[in-house]
Amino acid sequence: MRYHLRVGILIYIIAFTCLMLWWKSSPADTHRASIFSSGPYLKTRVGGKGSGKNHRRHDIEGAVEEFFNARPILGDDPFVDRILNTSLRLCNGNFVGYAGLFAKLLNVVVDISYGSGRKGGENLSEVLHQEETKEFYTYKTGFFQLPCNEKVQYSFMGDSHHLNAWMENGLQTNLKTFSSASLKHSEFAIAITRYEYVNLYHTMTDFYNAFLMLKLFQIQPGDATILWIDGHPEGGLDATWRTLFGNVQRVSELQKPVQFKNMVWSIIGYESPIDNHLLPSLPYHEEFRQFFLAQHRISFKYELNCDKLNILIIWRHNYVAHPRNPKGSVSRKIKNEDELLKKISESFPTHNVKGIQIDALPMQKQLEIIARTDILIGMHGAGLSHTLFLPRHSGLVEMFPAYYTSENRHFRAMAGWRNLLYSKWENTDYLRESFDESTNVDQNEVAKQALNIKRIMCKRSN
Repeated sequence: MRYHLRVGILIYIIAFTCLMLWWKSSPADTHRASIFSSGPYLKTRVGGKGSGKNHRRHDIEGAVEEFFNARPILGDDPFVDRILNTSLRLCNGNFVGYAGLFAKLLNVVVDISYGSGRKGGENLSEVLHQEETKEFYTYKTGFFQLPCNEKVQYSFMGDSHHLNAWMENGLQTNLKTFSSASLKHSEFAIAITRYEYVNLYHTMTDFYNAFLMLKLFQIQPGDATILWIDGHPEGGLDATWRTLFGNVQRVSELQKPVQFKNMVWSIIGYESPIDNHLLPSLPYHEEFRQFFLAQHRISFKYELNCDKLNILIIWRHNYVAHPRNPKGSVSRKIKNEDELLKKISESFPTHNVKGIQIDALPMQKQLEIIARTDILIGMHGAGLSHTLFLPRHSGLVEMFPAYYTSENRHFRAMAGWRNLLYSKWENTDYLRESFDESTNVDQNEVAKQALNIKRIMCKRSN
């Protein structure tokens, strides 16, 4: 009897082992790709179902969920360590402040009857010449309400203007006057006031801050709501918010008091790690890049081919983006675009060289181009924020006019955090400057720098 039992167990083990080996080697296994490894196309939980033509997309669930679910630990990054080591619990634990940068609130009620501000979302043509102050809310005590009788005293650091306004003017903790919330919001909410809401660089700080909040509190992108507490008109980057995070709501839409079980008052853009250019590292920068590309269904698997580089020059052209600039005037333009494009093309005769106004394209198209760019060339400006999404081997040539110092380290810092190659050209001859704020750049020197980046890049790859 025991003999037959042992034989039966042995047969079962052998059969189970064979089945597992077959399953691991089956083609279906290739569809369980990781956002942080080789899977180039991802089907996100945000933005609805994918189209049938994109069969190569992989499911974002898996490694992306694993990343957001994993608890941050000491040693991940000095900035993260500072946050983990500096928290203050108030209001019976319903308010927790972190490093003077952001706070998490539990069971908070938002009652917009205690505030005033524009609805927001208007067409730009309807609000031309509108003063910026009209796009920000003012608050009376009761805009935010927490269930405790303790007065919460907490200060946010630096340029955290609206966070201190929420704390000092908007937050109420008197249980006797606690609003009866007719609606309860079950999801995780990230409250944000946007400042330079159509500028890619400054909006990138907000994108990154929201991403960081999801990571720190282990929340999936599709399980959170971005709550805009501002009254800005419709902007060119609004759609990108929805692509990245799915659920975006204006505070003006909360017609009745709403209770949020979990709400984060996010880091203000001007205090973002991205805007601290002297940081030795940017927490989770490669994960942020892959998250950003994946949410736009863009491949981040691109190999360097030194025989056929992709070289992109970004042009800065006038365009109307917000009510305070109805003429759309833009500074730091390139006067001799044609000459520069010709010189770079001659210097790289067997390679792909293009010059485009990248901000005129939809974000997905921008990212498709950037994710396959080996050398990026451009004047200092918000478009160079795409340095965050370049391939890991790539390089940046940044140009500065005579009236704008190269001490502005925004994109040099991005390149440094990602260990990309970096070079700069700075104009020192005011005769190269024009009254329309365009610069006649030294195309020979820029081409020389681009060639040097190619030499180092290709040497690295060998």
